[in-house]
Formats: sequence, C-alpha cells, structure tokens
Amino acid sequence: MKPQIATLISAEAGNISNFFINDNWTFKKIRQGKWYIRILKYHFSVLIGYIIAKVLLFEYVYKLTLSFVTNSVYAILIANTIVIFIGAVVNFTINIIWTWKFKEHSEVIESSIEDYEN
Repeated sequence: MKPQIATLISAEAGNISNFFINDNWTFKKIRQGKWYIRILKYHFSVLIGYIIAKVLLFEYVYKLTLSFVTNSVYAILIANTIVIFIGAVVNFTINIIWTWKFKEHSEVIESSIEDYEN
C-alpha cells in the first residue's frame, strides 16, 4: 500500500473514532439531530482546522520560529507544536458552536455540572 493511501485511511479512521468518542461521551447530553449530519459537520470542521493549521499558519509560524531558533529541525518541531495546538483550538471551537451547538444547550450543561458536583 502506498504511504499516501495509508495516511488517508489512518486519518479517516482517527476522525471517525474521534467523532464517536465526542458524540457518545463529551457531548452526549447536548447532541441533537441525525448522527450522519453531525459527522459531516465534524469532518468539515476537521478540514477547516487542517487548512488553517497546515496551509495558512505553518509557513508563518515556521518562519517566525526560525527567526528565534537557528536550528531548522528545532524550528520545525516548535512550529508543528504551535500549529497542532492552534488546529485543536479551532476544531474544538467550530465543533462546540456548530456541530453540537453548545449555546442552545447551556442549561443542560449547567444541570450536568450541578449533578456532578452533588
């Protein structure tokens, strides 16, 4: 199998498993609608996070990091770490606002917190 195909398969497997973990654990009490609509929204948010992280930010973060770190290997590692963090924040923000619609269910979340505290 070609490495590019293996990368696509593993990325998709990771996306699907992450969706079901989030859907059945993290956002279980606030999920609504059909699961296949949520998974499409989830995939779209992952794509947006990927585009922002890899295409737009990596070049700028790498160049900025390279200006502080003279060794390009360390600059790449630092830039990747920053970009991964930014991508995770973007994905989480899109998912909580759009995929699982956090604002529409704030009272459910507050009651869940109260249940947990008691």
